[in-house]
Amino acid sequence: MKKISAHLLIPDKIQPNIGLSAQTLREVSELLTNLLADEYILYSKTKYYHWNIKSLLMFNDLHKFLDDLAEKSSQSVDKLAERIRALGFRSIGTLQEFIDCSSLSFDKTPEVPCDVDMIKNLLADNEHVARSLREAVDIIDQKKDSITSNFLQDLAYHHEKAAWMLRSNLV
Repeated sequence: MKKISAHLLIPDKIQPNIGLSAQTLREVSELLTNLLADEYILYSKTKYYHWNIKSLLMFNDLHKFLDDLAEKSSQSVDKLAERIRALGFRSIGTLQEFIDCSSLSFDKTPEVPCDVDMIKNLLADNEHVARSLREAVDIIDQKKDSITSNFLQDLAYHHEKAAWMLRSNLV
């Protein structure tokens, strides 16, 4: 995960008193900020593909499938941002902040990939996010933040299921 610049992790004036130390709140919020950025970039890429899909045999199915994936990512973005706020920190929200904090990237060419490449790209990104979530859960478990850990486990399940469904489209 990328290191979050100190100017992006801004604490609230009144920190929550929820049984976690100030250091733990900061470290967990930093992890969540990276995950939020990855989720937002994945959401944007999925929506971009949804809008621009071209497929000879399965346009309608892929169009609906990508829209569903994007909707789930949109919900995850909201939940991650709200969890950061609940831990007493400002959530990032500008496009530049998402780009700066994410380990995912957009396609470098202006050409829209073909349907198979879209699926491969989204598969790789969903698997990357699932791995990042698993790593974050391990770290957060050591910090005894079971609330955030459970939340991230649910997100990991979503990405692992999305990856399975994307892989199934490649067979």
